[in-house]
Amino acid sequence: MLRRGEFVHADCVWFDRRFVAYRVDGDRIVLDEGIALDTEDLADACALFARQVGDASYGGGESCAHGSYGFFFKRSAAGLDWALFSHASDPFVDVEVGPTQVRFRSQSGDEWIVEGDAVGCTRIERAPPDWRTRAGGRR
Repeated sequence: MLRRGEFVHADCVWFDRRFVAYRVDGDRIVLDEGIALDTEDLADACALFARQVGDASYGGGESCAHGSYGFFFKRSAAGLDWALFSHASDPFVDVEVGPTQVRFRSQSGDEWIVEGDAVGCTRIERAPPDWRTRAGGRR
């Protein structure tokens, strides 16, 4: 899907070779198989970055038609490991890979944090209103 430059036009994650919808509850995503997904409703994906870390590549970007939608992913030699698509974020523009988490930063400064390589355990740290004026936009 991302290789073809497309992603599902919904708040969802891809893992275990399937899509699962999610909703945001406070600072976490909550997987919800009760939310219907139309996996044929696709949006064009514009990758803005990719970073190789060890045997994996982490990247992200936005919808070409709707720049306010963002996505991020992890890809390894086996293919696409996982991905997250969001209508609630701005485009994702950077990634920081640590030993226990991966932090994807959105254009608005929010950080979507994948804990323990499990995209279904993503939490969100919202940027303070003045984040762009501090340290050149980095938190």
